[in-house]
Order: sequence, then structure tokens, then C-alpha cells
Amino acid sequence: MKTALKALSCTALSILAIAGCSPREEEGFTLITVNPEEYGTIDLSGYSHVSLEADGDTPAIGMITRAEATDSGYYLSSMGRLVLFGSDGSMKGNIGNTGRAGNEYIGCSSFCVRGDEVAVVDFNGHKLMKFSGDGKYIFSRAMEQNSISDITTLGDGWLCRFTFKGGGPEVKAYALGTLDREFNFKGQAGDLVLTSAYNLAGLVAEGADGSALFWNGIRNTVYRVTPDGQVHGLYRITFGDYDFPAPEKDAGSEYDMEYDYQMIMNSRKPEWAGRYAGMISRMHETPAYLIFTYSHNGNTFIARYDKKKHRTDRNVVLQKPDGTSLNGIAFDKDGGIHVFVDTDTATDVYKIKL
Repeated sequence: MKTALKALSCTALSILAIAGCSPREEEGFTLITVNPEEYGTIDLSGYSHVSLEADGDTPAIGMITRAEATDSGYYLSSMGRLVLFGSDGSMKGNIGNTGRAGNEYIGCSSFCVRGDEVAVVDFNGHKLMKFSGDGKYIFSRAMEQNSISDITTLGDGWLCRFTFKGGGPEVKAYALGTLDREFNFKGQAGDLVLTSAYNLAGLVAEGADGSALFWNGIRNTVYRVTPDGQVHGLYRITFGDYDFPAPEKDAGSEYDMEYDYQMIMNSRKPEWAGRYAGMISRMHETPAYLIFTYSHNGNTFIARYDKKKHRTDRNVVLQKPDGTSLNGIAFDKDGGIHVFVDTDTATDVYKIKL
């Protein structure tokens, strides 16, 4: 197996002025430091893979917007569809159907798998749907007052990113809301009033011990949401000298929309692409680790933070087979990482571990 894993050591981390192997508290957040120039390599060509079964004469899947790996196989959203593939790559079928009927969705903008049920957020955000693990329709619930843009599990219920209307028809504040198992709205989680920029850059994910995570990809801050709806600052991730420079405008507050939009615009400057580390795109938590993906110099990196030892113990770059392109990453409950790679004729899935 052609795998080179190089753990970040205290010596390597100490070259960063703001870093160390011990956690540092910053405004209530524990600081996690990653140096994009100190990394190991995972060569995917040294791993076995399965190919996703094609749908007739068409490719199995287009651009993957979200992926989850379960004991049943792979749930992938792409081009508005939600498709289930077996662990061997065989196509099991669609989860529900696209359309405008009560038991259909216009398109899948987000989804979450819990055991043998799948929650689907309709593209317009005004309908939540529940399906069985193999795609059979169970029920749907309209969200007339608030729009949902993302969903994950939280305790026995769900955590969503909501768009709450307030202060006039054109004023919206993005926040986190909790639902019970049957999608009944319980209340807003914590006091986070999120700006539109947060809505573009923030995502939710399943956390450890029944909690959920919310992270802001602009400021790289991570919050924990507990099953009782409380929100706590958890981590602030820094890439040291490779962080995107902050705008000249003062941040003002944690929810300054103008500041966040300027950060987004700055991060898209072509001349910065090879200099700074990109925003965090995926995140996964186990009882022992926090794992997240980011980009740097056109490559995809996976970093792992050891919560017990309080240090980043893995930072690896994915080396793809020649002539292929990365299409997505999914995590499983056992710590496995599933990497989706497109070739000219298929989508291959590699399973790796850090």
C-alpha cells in the first residue's frame, strides 16, 4: 500500500508563532492549528475501489453536492436527485422522486440519514420529507413560515439551518432551529443570529454523543449544539500564516455581514489560490477526533485533531490517480473516509483511514 502518513509533531507545529501542541483558548474557543506545508500523502492508487454502477448509458452520478456512507451503502445527492448505491457500487435506486406532488421534491438541497430513515430538504426549503432507507415515502411536512437550507441529527430530533423572517418582508436572519423526530418545530437553538454570508459558508453535521456541529467556513469557527438546544463555542481553526487575510474593515461583531461577504470575495481572488488555505468544506466528529477537509494549492487535504491529546496528529493530501478528478468525500461511523473520484467513464469510490 503506497501510503505515506506524516503526523504533525510539536516541533513542526512550533514554527507557527500562534501554535503549539497544547490547546489555546481564544474568546471561549479552543484553537486548532494546521500548517498546510507540513503534511503526509495518501496515494489513492494504492487502495482498492468500487465503481458506481452506471444508469443505462449515462454516468452513475454528476457533481456530488453531499454524500453519506452507511452500512447500507452510499447516499449521494447530485443534480437535484438523491440516489442510493450499495457498498459494492450497485445502484439501488432513487430516494423518492423529483416533481411537485405532495410525495415528491423539486430537488434535494440537503439530506440526512438516521438508521433506516432519510430526511430530505426540498430545494425551495419549504418542505421536509421523510423516506425509508430504501427510498419509500413516509410523510412530508410544509415549512410555511421558515425556510430550511441544511439538516442533521440532534439527539432524538433534528437540527436545521433556518431562514427566519423578521423586521419586514425583506429582512431575514439565518439561525439554527431544532425539530422533533416528526419535524415539528421546537425552537431556535441558542442565540446565534446568522447573516446571509453565514448561510453561504456555514454547514451543520452530526456531532459526538447526540450533539450536532455548526461551523462557519469564513471564520473557521466550530460550535456545538447540545440536544437541549444550547449552543457553545467549540473550536477556532487556523492555518497560521496561510489563513486568508482579514479585510481592512473591522469585524465589528461575530455576525457582521459586510465583513463576511468581503472575506468570501477575498477568498476567491485567483492570486490568493496558491498562497492561502481554503475554507473548510467537510467536517466529521468521533468521540476521539475532529476530522475536516480543506483545500490548498489546488489539492484537497484532510486534517485530524486528537481531542484527548489536544493536537493535530494528521494532515494529509489526497493524491488522485492520473487523469481523474475528486468529486466528493463521505465519512462513516467507524472513522472510515470514502473518497469519490471521477474517471472518463465512471465514478470510483476509495475507502481510506487516517
